[in-house]
Amino acid sequence: MKSIVLPIKWLFLSVFLVFNFLISHFLQAQTNISGVINAYAPVSAINVAKTIVTIGTTSGTGTFTTGDRVLIIQMKGATIDDRELATYGSITNYNNAGNFEFTNISSISGSNITLSPALVKNFSTGTNNLTQLVRVPTYTSANVLAAGIQALAWNGTIGGILTLRVTGTLTMNGNITADGLGFRGGVMSTIGGNCSITTYRTNGTFLGYKGEGIAVEPNGNLNGRGALANGGGGGNGHNGGGGGGSNAGQGGTGGREWAGPLFAGWCGVQDGTCNNANNLVGGIGGYVLNFTTSGKYFLGGGGGGAQQDNNVSSNGANGGGMIIIFANTISVNGGVSRTISANGASALDAQYDGAGAGGAGGTILISASNFTGNLNVSANGGNGGNTSACHGPGGGGGGGFIQYTNNITPFSNVSNIATAGLNGTQPVGTTCGDPAVAVGGSFCGTVSPIATGTVLNRTALPVRLISFGGKKQNNYHLLVWQTASEENNSHFTIESSSNGVDFNAIGEVDGSGSFIGLKEYSFKDMTPLVNWNYYRLKQVDFSGEYTYSNIVALKNDINIDINIFPNPTSDGNIQVEIAGENENLKGFWNITDLQGKELIKNQSFEGNNWKINLTELSKGMYIIVIKTQNNIWQKKVILQF
Repeated sequence: MKSIVLPIKWLFLSVFLVFNFLISHFLQAQTNISGVINAYAPVSAINVAKTIVTIGTTSGTGTFTTGDRVLIIQMKGATIDDRELATYGSITNYNNAGNFEFTNISSISGSNITLSPALVKNFSTGTNNLTQLVRVPTYTSANVLAAGIQALAWNGTIGGILTLRVTGTLTMNGNITADGLGFRGGVMSTIGGNCSITTYRTNGTFLGYKGEGIAVEPNGNLNGRGALANGGGGGNGHNGGGGGGSNAGQGGTGGREWAGPLFAGWCGVQDGTCNNANNLVGGIGGYVLNFTTSGKYFLGGGGGGAQQDNNVSSNGANGGGMIIIFANTISVNGGVSRTISANGASALDAQYDGAGAGGAGGTILISASNFTGNLNVSANGGNGGNTSACHGPGGGGGGGFIQYTNNITPFSNVSNIATAGLNGTQPVGTTCGDPAVAVGGSFCGTVSPIATGTVLNRTALPVRLISFGGKKQNNYHLLVWQTASEENNSHFTIESSSNGVDFNAIGEVDGSGSFIGLKEYSFKDMTPLVNWNYYRLKQVDFSGEYTYSNIVALKNDINIDINIFPNPTSDGNIQVEIAGENENLKGFWNITDLQGKELIKNQSFEGNNWKINLTELSKGMYIIVIKTQNNIWQKKVILQF
């Protein structure tokens, strides 16, 4: 036989083709993503069992389909102190505001979406609560293109959130942002010119509008210097600046009203400094939100709008949105730095009027086991607007909230910052008041001592399974389990066994990634084995690591049984009947000795009644094992010939 020798050029061509195939295969496995990647819909109703939600029009990218991973989150619903007092706008009860949960879509019928597992937390619907459903795209491997990915801007009903899940590596060749996409800033007032107005809440549009937060103003009093939960207060007359929005850090108070010479008809009651009580007309910074014990998460509050009389004021800026990322590895390539940011927006400068305030930094939640390359994570507050001459600058937005579900201290390549925005200023060289005092560069508002946001690096916690049990229903076994916390939890594999030793996978239920709080799951085994069934859970992390639960045993005592006759048999011939099963049954039977050694293997049968000849065996006692798709039986057979 002749040997075949390929020319060198064909060898190189073969290698080239193989290399290109491998590269092509790799690229196909990695999904390129850019722009808005989530779908959003308002939730108008939730059934009592917490299994069906009714949604409105879908916006964003894509639609909701069966099998999707989804996030349900309530955006508002807190109640406030609504009295005309200095405590106006303080949060009296969070109610369900900030509650969020991940689950899956099991079916869709029109605008009704069935969820599995059922929701654990409580959610309210309606215009005062604004609950939304967000589709969570899931990728094996994802590449953020240079254009980056962004949240859909919060529009008062939906949006503000960017979330995704990557079971492998999330590669960042672009940035991930929700900057200025959170709660909206308040707009500037209509034109008005009264001095020293200290009203906390009113519907008078001659005062700046409050920034948006987690509460709805109960009486429509959207103007005035009082903060609206984490939304900054509006500037009061004359030319007061807006108050900064808040999140984990508090926004700054807006600057003083116009302080000019008394003889010119300006507000001359000020003394040219920032000490006079009449200066207190700037918007109050929003109230700090509770993250560390509430288990709730929020958008950054909007900055308050300013007061104007010359039509040259500025609006409050939007707060930062929310980013939730689940990934095994977050990787930045090429020696450059990339950002994950939910910063508050900065307000525009004003001229001869008050200036708007900065929005608060938003919220960033990251569950990842590894970080490669240089990554900057930020949830900073936006800057307050500057003013011309003797008018009130805007307060800076408070810092946001950043949380990792594990301890990232070893990763020196990851930087985190959640600082407050800068307060606005007046121009250097300005003199204000009567008598005139040089206050150039002065803010004449206040900076909160708790303006900086929060960064939490939690030590990794394993999935804490607090219960696992089951019960027999009419024709299936229902398995139910609960977790108190989850860390990087990809999914649960449900395994079944007939003997408590040899287990096989029979189903899978998605985990909740990283979750703090009670979470309940369930699974139905629609084809349990006859007699005893043994179940266990295999909990699998995104990294592929897994642990097993305890074993649960359930007995399936339905009216299906095996009849063998004659037994004992004197001639080695027996007849097998499976009572209660249909005639189209198919399966296999084996014969073992009493020690479990197989003597006759994998003999097929069809139907529920057939004959077996065992004359090749010697006298004694044996075990016949009969297997169908749904059941396994074991019976003793005695041969007496």
